[in-house]
Amino acid sequence: MNIQIAQGVDLKIIQTSQFKNNTIVFNFSIPSNYKNFAKLALLADLLENASLKFPSEMLVSRKLSEMFGASVKGSLKM
Repeated sequence: MNIQIAQGVDLKIIQTSQFKNNTIVFNFSIPSNYKNFAKLALLADLLENASLKFPSEMLVSRKLSEMFGASVKGSLKM
């Protein structure tokens, strides 16, 4: 199931009873070229390591540990 959160932001849900873990994937689609590639790579890294509520990598790590080993991954695909 695909849900469009906003223009260029989709949430894909794949329900299964095969696994005990859940995975949530957000895909952000924007035009890219060599001029903004470095900015996009930095943005992916920032989204993985900090947020408004957890402004440091240490705080993000602590919260993920509290959530029984949850993880966050940011990547850039061209």
